[in-house]
Amino acid sequence: MILEINCESPEGLISAIAKAIDALVVDGTMQIPPLYGTGYIKGISIPNGPTIMIRQYELKEELNISTNATGASGIVLTFHNIYHDKDDKKNQKTSLPFAQIESGGVDYQELFPSKTKFNTIIIMIDVEQLRTLINPKNDRTEMQDILFSDKPFIFEELISPEMHNVANQILTTIAPPHLQDFFYRIKAEELIYLLFSVLEKRDNLSAYPLNNDDIKKIYLIRDKVIEDLSVKPNLMQLAKTYGMGESKVTRLFRQIFGNSIYNYYQTFRMDYAGNLIRDKNLSIAEIGYQLGFSNLSHFARLFEKHHGLKPKKYARVN
Repeated sequence: MILEINCESPEGLISAIAKAIDALVVDGTMQIPPLYGTGYIKGISIPNGPTIMIRQYELKEELNISTNATGASGIVLTFHNIYHDKDDKKNQKTSLPFAQIESGGVDYQELFPSKTKFNTIIIMIDVEQLRTLINPKNDRTEMQDILFSDKPFIFEELISPEMHNVANQILTTIAPPHLQDFFYRIKAEELIYLLFSVLEKRDNLSAYPLNNDDIKKIYLIRDKVIEDLSVKPNLMQLAKTYGMGESKVTRLFRQIFGNSIYNYYQTFRMDYAGNLIRDKNLSIAEIGYQLGFSNLSHFARLFEKHHGLKPKKYARVN
């Protein structure tokens, strides 16, 4: 199923999807009709505060949403894959938790495979509201782009344990009706704080102008990098495949993901290894070999550097 949607807000997206699949929206929540799958999409509008959209569902049919955000404003923060589903073998790599912050006017195309569980929290906040939370005199490049630039931007980070805990509270806590707006406001602001705290740790580099085509190509490159984690990324081949210069690929990849292609690959590989160890379906040796390590001692050293524990001890405490 393919949906092309023109919207400027989470509420607009929910209404457009509901109309396309003949579903009802009750108190801001749309239940997925049994014909299409299970789960729900929920919109929460906080007076004089951010808007939140929660997506938790599994679809029977693949869904491709193409969104035209022309005219949209504000800042959008998205926290993907809050729950790790160890039974979802097909999508284990792509289901690692990650967070994005982007300008509201960025068009995007998103594919939702069938028989895959999606759990996402989206926060939309007006830039003026965001400036009341963050010191606008901050001289970091990312902050200036987010708070003052009228050009498209997008930054992505893997979700920290602290972000995961707050997101999980949003998904599971049932607040009293008269306190719900208060609860969602403080939790949304806490997630914003945690994501900005991670962005603060990046090198303060000059930002380069982005367009939608560049963003799409860099994400295709990212997907190719993590497609097979046993194979080291080849910058020359990636640049040639996607029709970009090597220096441009290097520059824009670091700008969006906060890391070089190789360091991103290694970080992602170690996070994925952690997931595989927690699932307890493979031995440490099998995981190391699956991820391209012929020397298991080298795998153990890299894993300990990333997680703070050797693989066997990590398996015991998880």
